[in-house]
Amino acid sequence: MQPCSIYKSKEGASGVITDTDITTVAAFSALFNDVRISRNTIIRTDAAITVRLNSVDSDAISLAANEKMEIDWLMVAKIFVTAASSANLKIVVAR
Repeated sequence: MQPCSIYKSKEGASGVITDTDITTVAAFSALFNDVRISRNTIIRTDAAITVRLNSVDSDAISLAANEKMEIDWLMVAKIFVTAASSANLKIVVAR
């Protein structure tokens, strides 16, 4: 992972959502305010979810309950989440 100088960390419940820009969920609205494009992204979840990065047209990445995904191989500007039941998420973005 590359060293970063600015980060944001947000936690909250997703609710039941489909291909939703996570910043439209109240708890995550300020996620990308200071970090417009993330070089290092970490997503933790307590329920099964799928994630699409940067576009809803991107292929979905599945995360099982109690999994963590670390992304240091792609610049991330948007995160789209699908949750069949509400998931508690912790998302860290850094640049």
